[in-house]
Amino acid sequence: MSKKNNLLASCLLTVTAVIWGFAFVAQVLGSQYLAPFSFNGIRFFIGTFSLIPVILIFERDFSDKQRLKRTVLYGMLAGTALCIASALQQFGAEITKSAGVSGFIT
Repeated sequence: MSKKNNLLASCLLTVTAVIWGFAFVAQVLGSQYLAPFSFNGIRFFIGTFSLIPVILIFERDFSDKQRLKRTVLYGMLAGTALCIASALQQFGAEITKSAGVSGFIT
């Protein structure tokens, strides 16, 4: 791997860690005002609509019905797993009232 690619990868990992860390703080703050499923419902609703353009860009050929069905099926499976994990994380944030503890357990 070249130094340029290594630097880019390090920068992207740092940005990911920062976003992830802010998400824990948002979850703890959100747990003070919303129930865990309400918070995650809003979060996943926003996520769903932000992914629709991505699907439309990468799945330009809608004539291949099998590929479209696989995309939707795998997306639903991944979304279900993420929803369960997020709900458990949100319950943990609500119980502990600490982003650090919730992040460490996750």
